[in-house]
Amino acid sequence: MAFLDSWEEELNDFVKKYYQAFFTKNGFKFLKKEAGQGGGLMIFSDSDILVEMVNNKGRFVIKVGKVEGQYWGLDMIKAYFKIVDYRIDEDDTINRKKALLDGFKQDDYSGNAAYLANNFNKMKDIFSSKKYDEIKLQLEKLSLEKLKYA
Repeated sequence: MAFLDSWEEELNDFVKKYYQAFFTKNGFKFLKKEAGQGGGLMIFSDSDILVEMVNNKGRFVIKVGKVEGQYWGLDMIKAYFKIVDYRIDEDDTINRKKALLDGFKQDDYSGNAAYLANNFNKMKDIFSSKKYDEIKLQLEKLSLEKLKYA
């Protein structure tokens, strides 16, 4: 009988509590798990989007992406949508800074889950879009811009 490592058990419980209904509804399948220092990660996919769930010493981080190894945190996706939807110019540093720094509270796991569920079609669109390479560059640029404000 195999026993789970504590990080894996915690991550399984986390997924069941916050994401299982979403994954089931949207046809996500478990792709892989990987142990790491201080925890580990699990990756789920619906064939268009990958969702990486990381447990690092009892802290959970959710990231989405198209290609394994290229993930974006929900905070960055939220900032991207805000900047694009509200057409915030690069010259508007006050609103860009606000959009980039207006993330989720560290332990707001239900907020993360609700945001993913409510914006899933929009995320699916950008990650399956033919414009993904352009969007990826914009996300990378926003990540660097966010570093200036952090």
